[in-house]
Amino acid sequence: MAPAGFIGARFAQAFAELGLPTQRQHWSARQCLEALSLRGEDLSGNLIVGEVSRERFEADFAPAIRDGRLKRSDYGRVVEEFLAPGSFGKVSSLGGERPKLVLHSVGATNPRDALLKFTPPLSTEHGVRWKNLLLFESLCAQALEANGISTTGANPKTFQVLPGGARAGLLLPRFDRIGLLGRRGASTLYWLALTRGEFELEAPAVMRSLADDGLVTRDDAERVELIHAFSHAIGNTDAHLGNYGLLFDRFGHASLAPVFDVTAMVLAPIADELPDARVSPRKAPIDPRVVRWVERLVQLVRDEDRLDQPFKELWFRYLGL
Repeated sequence: MAPAGFIGARFAQAFAELGLPTQRQHWSARQCLEALSLRGEDLSGNLIVGEVSRERFEADFAPAIRDGRLKRSDYGRVVEEFLAPGSFGKVSSLGGERPKLVLHSVGATNPRDALLKFTPPLSTEHGVRWKNLLLFESLCAQALEANGISTTGANPKTFQVLPGGARAGLLLPRFDRIGLLGRRGASTLYWLALTRGEFELEAPAVMRSLADDGLVTRDDAERVELIHAFSHAIGNTDAHLGNYGLLFDRFGHASLAPVFDVTAMVLAPIADELPDARVSPRKAPIDPRVVRWVERLVQLVRDEDRLDQPFKELWFRYLGL
């Protein structure tokens, strides 16, 4: 439950009063508990730990949502404020993770908590590449949904050039939240694998192990097998255990969470360089189901006018087309 990834990298700076080490990996178990119990009112999952975090949620967070004080934001302005000099967003390096914002949207029909991924400025080549990768992520989600796999980003409207036109973003609903105040239990496979000493395995092997112990269904284990094969086929080199999740119902029963973070990371910038010169054709998938999924994605990519043609050609070269 403790903050991890991008949020973990920024948590100590955001709440300096807790005196936490700047690097998340240096936190002790006690410091993790302090972070949860003192500033854990909006972390992932369905639990709020400690009286202080509960009181913060009840006094500040919940009423603000119920009363409509957290409205649908001008996302472009929010991102620029987040990145302004001296703000929380400029405190430290990204630690290898793309930045994102947690947004609370209050609407008349479907209020949801969401994550907003956003690009560097579109005036830079890295900004253009990440624009294409975020749009490609939404196409991957559409291809998976067309084949019966639940995802977080299948709606074509999830991708947008943010107001002002300086950046692009991908708006994704949080699967650990329901409506205004509802929460779901959630975990990535990384934490489950870590407790079992299996964190060096790939996701399909971890799911098979969980299925052997009756903790997940064989069907969910097979879905992960296919999703993982699809990721490898389309160049998603970031299909680690932290990018697979499980949801838990009120009885503790686990099910596969909607799929997230599937895009062609083989084309992502590395440090300050684009990897284009090193892209070479990959091996074709063997499973005929995965072949159909990739074919569906190829058609979506060909039909998507918002994807830049050089990006399409680069990805097609990776596929050997």
